[in-house]
Amino acid sequence: MEGDMKILLITGIIVYFLSRFSVVGLNGDFNDKGWRIKFYFISIILAEIITISVIVFQLFVDVWAWSLIEPYQSIGFLIFLAGVFISVWGRKELKNNWRTARCIAKPKILVDTGPYKYVRHPIYIGSLLMGIGFEMTLASYFLIIVLTLGTAFIINCMRQEEYFLTSWFKEYEEYKQKTKLPF
Repeated sequence: MEGDMKILLITGIIVYFLSRFSVVGLNGDFNDKGWRIKFYFISIILAEIITISVIVFQLFVDVWAWSLIEPYQSIGFLIFLAGVFISVWGRKELKNNWRTARCIAKPKILVDTGPYKYVRHPIYIGSLLMGIGFEMTLASYFLIIVLTLGTAFIINCMRQEEYFLTSWFKEYEEYKQKTKLPF
C-alpha cells in the first residue's frame, strides 16, 4: 500500500472522529439506567476501542494482504469516502439533537431531513461503508470480519436505536414507513 493512500485513509478517519465532537458536544442525561442502555453504551465503547486498535495495527504494521481484492483498492477508497461523507452529513444534519451511546437521552426532535429523508440510520450505514472501503483499500483479509461481525454489530446498534426512538416519538412509526431503508 502506498504511503499516500495511508495518509488519505488517516485523514478520512480523523474527519470522521472529529465530526463526532465538533458538530455537537456530549449533551443529554443518563437517567434511564436500564440494562438495554448499559449494554448499548458498553458495546459502542468496546467497538470504538477495537476499531481504533485494528486501524492502527493495519496502517502501521503489515496488513494481511488479500490478492483477490487488490484490483479493487480504488473502488474501496471511493466506498470509504462515501462512508465518511454520509456519516458526517448525518451528524451535521442532527446538529445539537445528536446523542451518543455515552449519553443516551431523548433527542429534542425527530430529524427527517438531509440523509434522514432517505435512510433512518445514515451514521451507522456510513460507518459500515467506511469499514468496508477501508479494508478494500488495504486489500485486507479483515474485510471478511467487517462484513460479518461489523455488519452484525451495526444492525444490532440500529435495532437498539429503533427501540429507543419508537418509545420516544409516536411519529416514529410513520417516519419508518416513509424511509424503508435500512430494514
